[in-house]
Amino acid sequence: MAAIGASAMALSSSNVEVVNPFKHSRIFVHDIYIAEKVLLHGISKVHDNRVLKPSPRVVFHIKEKAEGGLSQVESYIAGQLILSTGASDYILHTGARVDIHNTNYDTLKK
Repeated sequence: MAAIGASAMALSSSNVEVVNPFKHSRIFVHDIYIAEKVLLHGISKVHDNRVLKPSPRVVFHIKEKAEGGLSQVESYIAGQLILSTGASDYILHTGARVDIHNTNYDTLKK
């Protein structure tokens, strides 16, 4: 993995394949290996400590393909994906956008 987001799109060429691991026609994740790398990258950006390995609590907001809730398989895949990044706990959130300035993890967990 060389880049994420707009930086990755800028690298797109005949020699570089740009992949969105969360884009699939039926399910929220397409490539679990790359999705894990993207999540690890995001966690490392938030936890900039090179000495201690972070074990964060993660709120995973699934915004697409969640109408009517997640299937048991989708919930399992998401949970395993999040835990594989070293998260200590997680919430699968499919509702409205969370106001990160006025909501804390424990309140959202309830």
